Amino acid sequence: MKFELTPNQAQLLNNILSYDCSYLEDCTEEEFQLYQNLRASLDNTLFEHNIKVAKAQAKQPKAEW
Repeated sequence: MKFELTPNQAQLLNNILSYDCSYLEDCTEEEFQLYQNLRASLDNTLFEHNIKVAKAQAKQPKAEW
């Protein structure tokens, strides 16, 4: 799984995490839009990763004890 951040995205995430997410309460509209786009990208990346994991697990033979 590969996910790259732009410097602006990294700074925004740093701000959000540094202030326990309260940063979003007072951020600019531009920062909030960047956050929404970043969140959608993260959600999509994780969803695609979970699909790959599920497909790999489905190929594993079932243990018959």
